[in-house]
Amino acid sequence: MTNMSQYDEDSTVRFYHRDSNVITMRNGVDRPFYIKIMPLKADCKPKAIAKKGGNRDLKRTKRVPTREQQLQRVSSFRKRVFELVRSIPAGKVTTYGSLAKAVDCGSAQAIGQAMRHNPYALKYYEDQAPNYPAEMVPCHRVIASDLTLGGFGGETDIHHSNLCDKVSILKAEGVPTKRSGDKIKLASEESLVLLHLL
Repeated sequence: MTNMSQYDEDSTVRFYHRDSNVITMRNGVDRPFYIKIMPLKADCKPKAIAKKGGNRDLKRTKRVPTREQQLQRVSSFRKRVFELVRSIPAGKVTTYGSLAKAVDCGSAQAIGQAMRHNPYALKYYEDQAPNYPAEMVPCHRVIASDLTLGGFGGETDIHHSNLCDKVSILKAEGVPTKRSGDKIKLASEESLVLLHLL
């Protein structure tokens, strides 16, 4: 059975079987299958191949949640993580792994995601510097277990402005860093603190 595709004037792509004009969805129900796509550039010719489970050549726009949405989605797990991060004093850092152990979580990646979606990050309180409110969560004080800086704002490339900001903030707080190949690391373990000792 041959799959066909059709582009309408309103940029809607319709996928259908040649002999039935419907496509079978995963739940086994036959229904018309419509995908809305963005207007295309004149020199852009997309592939319209109907695959099992949908057309994977059509990329969806990644939506970044607003701060208000992030505040509404703070889980009890993330609240515990944020509370611990607030206890890290200026001039000190801890690791994602140390945080994971302190909240009895087996995933340092889960801690990284909590830091990435931190609605109490320093950037929201820049106009109040240096007297930041108690609710501020200094996620810039969390680094990787190998003592590299890890990520900041979802970025890990040392040439990205986010990582440059992390270096600058830590330097201003008295945490020295150094370049190590294609990474930036903590210059001295004296700045490292283990959360279970706090």
